Amino acid sequence: AACGALLGVLVAEVIASSLYEMSLNRPFSVVFAVAFLLLGFALGYRAWRTDAASCGKRAVLFFFAGLVVLSGVAACFVDRNWLAAMPNGAKVPLYALLGVSLSFALVFSFTEAVSLGVCTRLCCVPCGGVGVGGGGGGGDCCDDCVRRPLIGSSRQVYAIFGGALVMGAAFGVLFGVFEVERDTAHSHVGLQQLIIWS
Repeated sequence: AACGALLGVLVAEVIASSLYEMSLNRPFSVVFAVAFLLLGFALGYRAWRTDAASCGKRAVLFFFAGLVVLSGVAACFVDRNWLAAMPNGAKVPLYALLGVSLSFALVFSFTEAVSLGVCTRLCCVPCGGVGVGGGGGGGDCCDDCVRRPLIGSSRQVYAIFGGALVMGAAFGVLFGVFEVERDTAHSHVGLQQLIIWS
């Protein structure tokens, strides 16, 4: 639980810092636009390759792939002067879209990395009654056991994606309301208000 809370704080900090930099720094927003586009197309490909039997997971992946591609297109147009001229009614949905995509990208990337790369005594299920790490050949603990995915059930996937949606949307709304893009090098009023509220 403490590890999950620490990860949540880290993801929140990365989202806030990234949205702040995208608001003030044009090259940063272009880099994120390219990253969002690449990630969105990779997610779309992964959703397309997902087993048709897991229809719910496939639909969620397609939804987020489209959302991330849309964020990539939107991030291409993020500019400090343009944002300052936008009314809050248009700015809040834009920031919410970018926040949701950032949150989802971070959470999804982390969970995929953990699911694919971790092999410890916690992720292995013994095969045929053989103990973990025991029997024939030594070496990696998964030589004699089957990897169990860290996130395997649909409920876990939906909980993670739902959390990413809520956290990203909350940051997007906060950034839009406090008009962080109006900050200057000497005055960080919007950022200070954002820190107080988050």
